[in-house]
Amino acid sequence: MDYNNIDYSKLVSPIVISGFLEGFQAEDDSFFEKYPNFDVNDEENVRNLIRTERSASDYAEKNNRNRFYFNSFCYFLTKDAIDFGEFFDQSSYLPFCKPENPKQFFIWMFEELFPEASWKMDSAEEFTITTNHLIFWIASSDDPIAYIHDPEFQDRISSFNFESKFSFKK
Repeated sequence: MDYNNIDYSKLVSPIVISGFLEGFQAEDDSFFEKYPNFDVNDEENVRNLIRTERSASDYAEKNNRNRFYFNSFCYFLTKDAIDFGEFFDQSSYLPFCKPENPKQFFIWMFEELFPEASWKMDSAEEFTITTNHLIFWIASSDDPIAYIHDPEFQDRISSFNFESKFSFKK
């Protein structure tokens, strides 16, 4: 693959959404101490969790990584090309169950992370989906072309399994 000739600004990936959810994984009972009676179907509970565990200011900066995250959320929320429940099914150690409406959970997440923006995308057909973990790392770097020439890139190439764990709606 010629990584130099990819328009990284037009890529989206479900790995972004999966990564945000996996950030809530808990390996101990501290979640339940911090969020007693958490209800994954309650809008205010979910919004509070996201506001507490993620900072919208981290995603406000205009850079390639945040644009990639933003576009990925918008694309999948707009196109409805993926079963959002699969993200919960594939995440180990989540301290809460799959919500009744998984897509709504991610809409609330988007609205908290990008409070001044709409997730509805008019130009979704301009984007290309990638489930390639390596391209995910390139696209989320500050300078994708410089990154592919960095020695870290070669280390990542040798460590990734390129098979996708995502399935898309027909």
